[in-house]
Amino acid sequence: VAPQVEETVNEVRYVGSGGFEPNELTISAGSAVTWINGDEKAGEVLIFKDGKSFLSSKRIAPDGKFEYEFTEAGAYDFWWNLAYGAVSGKLTVE
Repeated sequence: VAPQVEETVNEVRYVGSGGFEPNELTISAGSAVTWINGDEKAGEVLIFKDGKSFLSSKRIAPDGKFEYEFTEAGAYDFWWNLAYGAVSGKLTVE
């Protein structure tokens, strides 16, 4: 019988102008992060690696989710609707 592997849930909630909760997260390579839109308006998560655009989510409806699995170690920044204000967070993939 194979041992059961406990999967960690890595969630980040956007809480409007208050930003992200949590706004810093460290995960292992191969783990996924789920962003949850806790605002009343739809929006997007924009992810940057080494200062360069890496990934953009589709529009996330209120209470909607976007999940992405990070396979490459490094430092990432994530932003909410970059054009509408500087609400950001940091992600470290080890």
